[in-house]
Amino acid sequence: MTRVYMILLFISLYFFNSCKKDDFAWNLKKLPEVGYITIVSNDPNEFELTTDCISTGNSKEIEMGFCWSLLPNPSIEDNVIPNDNKNQGSFSVNIPWTSVSSYHFRAYVKNEVGIVYSQNCIVNWPGSPSLPQVQTLNTDQVSFYSFNVNCNVLSTGGNPLIQKGVYLYDNPNGSNPIATVLSWVNTSDYSVSLNALSDGVTYYVRAFAVTLAGTSYGSMLTVTLPKKYSIGETGPAGGVIIYEHPDPLNSWHYLEVPPIDISGTFVWSPSTGTTNITSTELGQGFPNSIAINNIYGNSNSYAALGALNWSYAGFTDWVLPSFNELKLMKEVLFDQGLGNFSNGMYYWSSSEDPNYSVNAWTVKMFGTSQNNYITQGKNQYYKVRAIRKF
Repeated sequence: MTRVYMILLFISLYFFNSCKKDDFAWNLKKLPEVGYITIVSNDPNEFELTTDCISTGNSKEIEMGFCWSLLPNPSIEDNVIPNDNKNQGSFSVNIPWTSVSSYHFRAYVKNEVGIVYSQNCIVNWPGSPSLPQVQTLNTDQVSFYSFNVNCNVLSTGGNPLIQKGVYLYDNPNGSNPIATVLSWVNTSDYSVSLNALSDGVTYYVRAFAVTLAGTSYGSMLTVTLPKKYSIGETGPAGGVIIYEHPDPLNSWHYLEVPPIDISGTFVWSPSTGTTNITSTELGQGFPNSIAINNIYGNSNSYAALGALNWSYAGFTDWVLPSFNELKLMKEVLFDQGLGNFSNGMYYWSSSEDPNYSVNAWTVKMFGTSQNNYITQGKNQYYKVRAIRKF
């Protein structure tokens, strides 16, 4: 019995001492150990740092990472970039450059006993001090409420491009932009659209490009948006708006008719020869009149030249209307009792009769009969009501 008791006592002491030894070893916690920081890479975009957790100090409650500051020897009281690693071994961090500066870094490892830091590591931005170069090329797609700006980044100065776009101003001094529109395309040429603007307002616009070296600007361009009118409103030359072009991006938007005729009467041309100037479409009064003038010059008096030489309300861009423009004058103005036209009189258009070239189209301001739209001999003397497009 005594021998059995001794054996049991020996086994109990063995297991007791074994457990006590393991618990003792586990509770030998100490400060952790951290290695030196190494700069793995550093370019104008980003840099990478790496270090080692040499020892966790026999603790499972580990925090580790990097702390940084603009001053030497940063601590976790400054700025911290934690790492998810909880074990011994290497850990690293990739950090994008956001400013031209010199940063101080230290790695840290923390457990229940305390915190240890690596040496102080300085990281300097390696980029070029050269500013980018950018151009404001031109504007297009100008409508009542929007327009496009075309730009080009000539050079980034050897640095990564952070931002590019356009500043919009309501003054030519380039102070306090009223809008900033960024471009996200990856090409050096880029365009931006400026929308929700006010019609009839003058805007100023310039391109810009940003790198860590700084911001550069393109030249300032001026854009005046066309004013929005309604049919029947008074136009900028004191006439009446009789037509709005359906395409807001067209080179011209409106047809305006002055409230009076050009004084006197005119032949269509000094001779009855063929001109092949037969276009009747809206907006063709201007090219028709210029073409007639190119043929007959300025030596004689005729309808197109009378319109081209006419000035009203300080505007000199009046022309002889095309046939459809003249018809529209009758329908929108005369037939409504407006426009101060001479009742019963014929008016010249700038459209030659394509089937009988000694004639040109006229419109009689009288009633509503189709007989008011006829071609007549170019040597007849009729009245002229000018028109302008803008």
